[in-house]
Amino acid sequence: MREFFIYIASLIVFGIYDLFMMPRAVWRNRKNLPQYFHNVALGRDQYSNAKRGGKADETISGEDGYYLQKGKLGCCKIRKYFCILLDAVFNEKDHCVKSIDKQEWDFM
Repeated sequence: MREFFIYIASLIVFGIYDLFMMPRAVWRNRKNLPQYFHNVALGRDQYSNAKRGGKADETISGEDGYYLQKGKLGCCKIRKYFCILLDAVFNEKDHCVKSIDKQEWDFM
């Protein structure tokens, strides 16, 4: 139970930190904003994957792509529909499969 409270406290503390530090970060990275926002989005993606129980250094797309490729959807068939959605959003065929981090998975 203690870990749950630490998690909630970290959400609050880092949320406040992000609120105050984001303008400074944007200003410091103003010459290369696309790369800055890409890095932030990638970090958020990895954080969300870790939060749902996945590998900490893997993105949601990569993990879903791994399970899609291996046919191991099990009870999580929503992975398939999520990957279809990402294909449309990024206008890229097989986005999830292309996002697999081959170093994270020992089968490759």
